[in-house]
Amino acid sequence: MLSPSSTLIALLVFSIALLVVLIVRLKVHASIALIFVAVALALATHMPLNKLVSTVEGGIGGTLSFLAMVMAFGAILGKMLDDSGGAQQIAQTLLRCFGTNNAPWVMAVIGFVVGIPVFSDVGFLLMAPLVAVVAKNANMSKMRVGVPLLVSLHVIHCIVPPHPAATAVTNILGADVGSVILAGILIGIPCAATGAAYICYITRKERHAALTDEVESLDKNLGNQELPGFGITLFTVLLPLLIMVGKTILQGFFPPGTQGRNIVDFLGDPFTALLLSVCFAYWSLGLSRGSGLEKLSYLTGESYRQIANVMLIIGCGGALNAVISASGIADVLASALTALPISPILLAWLLTGLLHLAVGSATVAMLGAAGIIAPMLHANPALHPVAMTLAIGSGAIGFVQFTDSLIWLGKEYLSLSMGNALRSISVATMLASILGLGGALLANLVL
Repeated sequence: MLSPSSTLIALLVFSIALLVVLIVRLKVHASIALIFVAVALALATHMPLNKLVSTVEGGIGGTLSFLAMVMAFGAILGKMLDDSGGAQQIAQTLLRCFGTNNAPWVMAVIGFVVGIPVFSDVGFLLMAPLVAVVAKNANMSKMRVGVPLLVSLHVIHCIVPPHPAATAVTNILGADVGSVILAGILIGIPCAATGAAYICYITRKERHAALTDEVESLDKNLGNQELPGFGITLFTVLLPLLIMVGKTILQGFFPPGTQGRNIVDFLGDPFTALLLSVCFAYWSLGLSRGSGLEKLSYLTGESYRQIANVMLIIGCGGALNAVISASGIADVLASALTALPISPILLAWLLTGLLHLAVGSATVAMLGAAGIIAPMLHANPALHPVAMTLAIGSGAIGFVQFTDSLIWLGKEYLSLSMGNALRSISVATMLASILGLGGALLANLVL
């Protein structure tokens, strides 16, 4: 006969298994699967029906109340970057400065920069034509050029706010968003570089020669449209991060409760920072280049189409987290996990990675792990929220296998065999994930 605590944990394990079957085996959309499992878990734990509905609705509303407009503003920034040719300008400038012979490293940098305001899959589709052109001009395979870009985009997506999953985990664990951004960037750079270095190593026997007219040929292939300036484009992309990190720095100069501190907190909140950045992007990438308000309105509406899917998944993930908490499973699990002879940082990383492997979605894995890990974090003051946030994000970077659309996206657009896709994308992301785990362990010691 199982004890009440063991029964609750067994129900959670069964729920995760059911989620995997629904998403992977039965191909049910992740949002529907999450809601179904949340309701089933609530019924299995004998939650009153009136409380069940309010818990599910509260989980969705509580998650999206913080994230909805943050996601919307981020989507607008990404759309403005795409429509104006800003992403193309960043790519052309970096390739012109460093040459297409250094294309793997340049593409990793491009992914790191362009990935800040856009989702990883959207960013890759946006840059896919560039990958083909650069590979042709540099006489390199698309794997050598494209995988470093894909890894960089994926790293940023998992560990650096204002990306939705990273921002949601930051909020759930109560971490300071500016600190997560700073630490995420510091850890993300070597993670992305590790992926690029690995790809350069496994493709080291490729034969490629420098082309004297590489820049001119690249410009011709990418088109001759007038592009926004590199400096103003880069500043527009980085502005939300600069504002949020500025909040973290300036907080030390203003005591809590003062008017100055209130202003700093208001301006540095992700909502305000992204709203200000969108207003600036409307001018820098739109109005200043001759776009009218009607076109900006159209682009804004189009940008919302990109976020509907992930917004529903995140909201439904919030519903499952709310049920886990309200049913008492979270408290029981926190006590059980705390007693295990394993580093909580390692545990958070491994749990997220296994969830990612099972369900094939970094976003779902991060939200699921955050709901399980949060009570343990609150019960152990020695753990730093920023480190735990990075551990969850790093876990989501790795374990990219058949279940993840990322590997299929890379396989098709880079013309890879499944063997090469696994050898390149899966291994590169796993190496980046392990390095991220090391960064999270270090962050917990330093912070």
